[in-house]
Amino acid sequence: MILTNENKLNGAVILDLLEEISIKNGHDIFCSISKGESKSSFYLNFIDQKSNYKFSLFKTNKSHFKIGVYIKISNKRISPWRYTFIKQHQEEINKMYNECKNTYVLLIAGNDGVVLLTYDNLKKLLDENFLETEWLSVSRKYNQYYRVDGQDSKKKINIPKNNFPDLIIDQISEFKS
Repeated sequence: MILTNENKLNGAVILDLLEEISIKNGHDIFCSISKGESKSSFYLNFIDQKSNYKFSLFKTNKSHFKIGVYIKISNKRISPWRYTFIKQHQEEINKMYNECKNTYVLLIAGNDGVVLLTYDNLKKLLDENFLETEWLSVSRKYNQYYRVDGQDSKKKINIPKNNFPDLIIDQISEFKS
């Protein structure tokens, strides 16, 4: 297996997310990871091990929670970072959202950090009319939020630097309670 930079960054982001989930939620949540259609998409399946429900592979119950994660990478060292979404990328993200409503797009901004977009935020930037090629742009000044602009957006969206992984961890905490 050839270990590409994309594989390393995807693995680092997923590992960071899982470490933070473990720190915030203890060891009572089990997570399994499955690949999506492309090498940029992942499904994280969480099971609350302290639940009174028995885990079953064949039926869904309240002790099971699933999120979809789609990762895009910009290796550029400094702001602005640019991301291209071809039609297949957007179709795959849309399919992930139809499978699990908790779908996120993670934009790796060089060595600066990770921008977490909810599916709803993504749709404000790239609408439902999928063109062959569309773009997102992320910029950030020192000690400020990320500013995300998209081909179909009317105005930029501000995303806090600590939004990743906190937003996903909050979703998992809600699932546990």
